[in-house]
Amino acid sequence: MALVKAFFEVSEITETVAFILTASGVTLTFPSALTVIERVSACDAGAIASERAMAMSGISDLVDLGRYFRMGLVSLNGSEKGNKWENSQVTIISHCTLEALTEAAKVLRDGKLVIFPTETVYGIGADAANASAVRRIYEIKGRPRNHPVIVHLASLQEAEYWIESIPEYALALARNFWPGSMTLILPRSKNAEDFLTGGQESIGLRVPSHPIALKLLEEFHRVGGHGIAAPSANLFGQVSPTTADAAGEQLAASLAPEEMILDGGPCLVGIESTVIDCTFDAPRILRPGAITEQMIEEVTGIKVKEREDLIRVSGALENHYAPKAKVLVSEVGSEGAGFLALAEIETPPGQIRLASPRTVDEYARTLYSALREADNRGLDQIVVVPPSGTGLAIAICDRIEKARSKS
Repeated sequence: MALVKAFFEVSEITETVAFILTASGVTLTFPSALTVIERVSACDAGAIASERAMAMSGISDLVDLGRYFRMGLVSLNGSEKGNKWENSQVTIISHCTLEALTEAAKVLRDGKLVIFPTETVYGIGADAANASAVRRIYEIKGRPRNHPVIVHLASLQEAEYWIESIPEYALALARNFWPGSMTLILPRSKNAEDFLTGGQESIGLRVPSHPIALKLLEEFHRVGGHGIAAPSANLFGQVSPTTADAAGEQLAASLAPEEMILDGGPCLVGIESTVIDCTFDAPRILRPGAITEQMIEEVTGIKVKEREDLIRVSGALENHYAPKAKVLVSEVGSEGAGFLALAEIETPPGQIRLASPRTVDEYARTLYSALREADNRGLDQIVVVPPSGTGLAIAICDRIEKARSKS
């Protein structure tokens, strides 16, 4: 992508960063100077934002910028509140102002739950130090108590509270890929109790790159929090939500009126983070994601070890991410079956196209919404043709295989 002209205006009152796109005249307001300024040191009025700069803020191209604009990521003119689900009193915040995010941080501090967007999928969050709040997440999701949750942080510095030690290669990974879709498994400190770790001697930590998630985490830290425990905002084992609507459909009825759903629009990555075990002398990938084996080895200079299932982590069960419909991988489905494949692959006669992603990145973004669409249509089968290749394609194939295992 060509360099996009932009400049950054930091407001002393709101502490936001405004991206003014001179090419299109569109104004985007992001909720945190930390999101950009600390990672783009040369940003000042009239500066040019490169692909690298935007990628570090969770934006990869102008299409993504347009998506952020359309979803009303942040508004300085006030939050819009509503509720669209039956049997639910929870409030959805569709324009996440700084005031709304501060309120959400206080809700978490008070032991309540908040559903919020990340760049991967939507999470249901609780104060990671509050045992009763975290246990309520397990109850709402139907999640096994020995299945650990990931703690989300505002910065690498907050990891010190949760871990006993961190190897140099893990520090290198954190400095290169945080904020981003990477979870590090590290030896836990006494602060990381069994209700977080599933009784294991390790804990998973992540710094997300979604601006709303980051600002929420910053505000939570400001009111005394040390991190937000947040598994995906869905019933255990079912399709992960990549929109607020998808999360609300499954969980809104279980939330109290004072709890919140923050709508940040569609997730830009669309599948869960890479989980890397850093408790040994070399990294091991326990769950593939957008941070690939090649990227890990390039940063650490260490060859990734083969996976050994010694540590329980989110999303590593054989059966997971599954729709109600039966998933057929590269097979011949019946007439009326759903069909998901890259756009270049034609839809078989009599089948229903669920999505036509043009790239592997787009395939990841649309995978879960396509599976969910099949269920919404009441389809019995979904024929899925996975993308080939390495990198993110491996992560997509992993999710498809787990969805098929449960079908």
